[in-house]
Amino acid sequence: SVRGVFSISGEKILMLGLFLTPFTSLRFGFAGPGEILILFATMIAIFSGGFLIRIDSRLRIFYNFWIIFLSVSILGLYFNNFFSYIPSGTIESMVFDLFSYIFIILTIVVIGHYASQNDDFSVTFFKRLFVYWGFAYVVLFAISFITPSIFGMPLRYHEYFSPLVKNIHQASMVTAAMSFVMLYLGIKSQKILSKLLFFVATVLFAIMALTSGSTKAMLGIVVGALICVIHFIGYRPTGRGRVFINMTTFFVTFAFLLVFLLLYTDELIFLAVQFFTENDGADGSRQKIYLTGFLNGLNSPLIGFGPGAHVPYKGGFWDAHNSTLTIFLQAGFIGVLTFIWFNMRILMKLSINFALFGAIAAIGMYIIGGDILRRLPIWIILVGLYYFSLYQPWSSRTKNISGKSF
Repeated sequence: SVRGVFSISGEKILMLGLFLTPFTSLRFGFAGPGEILILFATMIAIFSGGFLIRIDSRLRIFYNFWIIFLSVSILGLYFNNFFSYIPSGTIESMVFDLFSYIFIILTIVVIGHYASQNDDFSVTFFKRLFVYWGFAYVVLFAISFITPSIFGMPLRYHEYFSPLVKNIHQASMVTAAMSFVMLYLGIKSQKILSKLLFFVATVLFAIMALTSGSTKAMLGIVVGALICVIHFIGYRPTGRGRVFINMTTFFVTFAFLLVFLLLYTDELIFLAVQFFTENDGADGSRQKIYLTGFLNGLNSPLIGFGPGAHVPYKGGFWDAHNSTLTIFLQAGFIGVLTFIWFNMRILMKLSINFALFGAIAAIGMYIIGGDILRRLPIWIILVGLYYFSLYQPWSSRTKNISGKSF
């Protein structure tokens, strides 16, 4: 049927749109070809679905988080502009963040529309997307050793790998997470050649992240790898005695970390300072941003000030550079509690496999020391990993009895 043809075309257009989202150098202001294609795929979904969008119940956790966060944030915006003695933020940053959040919600909804057809489609779709990303990043990484730019767009920032982005962290947060995504796909692949290629891609993405010049990406790889080892050795999501095994692992790990902290206190303090002051210069501006941001947030602690930058600093309003502080400033304690609930639910689902747990640990470094809230590629990765964790043939350590393979 005509609608069926349009639906298939919409899936391909959505795939291309999602594929282009990490490459921010392609944008003209707020939007680029990736965003335009996602909007086009949305219009096709509306037309092919009889002017109705299918809601995928598997993504309810994402819908709930964004609906609650954005609703509370808009209440904060109302309070900020009509009841606050001195309004916080600027119109420009408010509009930018608000449209970014709405577009992320739209993207998640349209992904759910196409993925709701069947379980196999959602997994196959994201597996293909991650393979395309893997191929593109590896090719760009190889080209970057020959030339620092391509078609006038950067592949490196000085000696650091930053392909087609305006900020190295826009690339490094993706490469750090993708290292564990490739590891997971390699583990789940049944073909020897596929396993080999995915494992090679795992190493290459780790190298990209480690050589990106980002301390957060480096810690993402290191912490993610440690989490993978601990999870693989001592965590059991199912089975007899799992409570005893998991509790033993927790206490042994806690004891090891305590000893490690005592032995390497000075080195860890130095690394923590470097982590939080990365790219801030020698004036300790990150510490000042966190302190002044938190103090400003106490002026509207329950619902925040709404979307936008709300850290009063150097005569203007700055971004918080910390996901939790950003949520506190924009949606107050209600938003923070919602974010904690969301992360706990994601952790519980992704704990089914050590590689998925490693990926969320790598992303966690950017939650602590950066801002993922309006980073669409990270939300695309989270949705894909969430689908992987729900896919029945992949949801245990047992052999894939369905006969399906890559």
